[in-house]
Amino acid sequence: MADSRNPRLSVTCGRHINEHDLLLSELDEAEFRRYKEYKDILTAEQKTLLKEIAEIKRKQNPLWGV
Repeated sequence: MADSRNPRLSVTCGRHINEHDLLLSELDEAEFRRYKEYKDILTAEQKTLLKEIAEIKRKQNPLWGV
């Protein structure tokens, strides 16, 4: 449920995001490592998405998820 007191939690489609925007979820390192353990069963799209998330996170911490 959106909270109008906190603008980070309140999003309006068409104003803040558009219908076909790609939204990424916050992933901590432990979750990322678990996904890597199951990389054999992930789709190519899921693997690409994990790589993109890692690239974003590694801008702040070069060893993130290693």
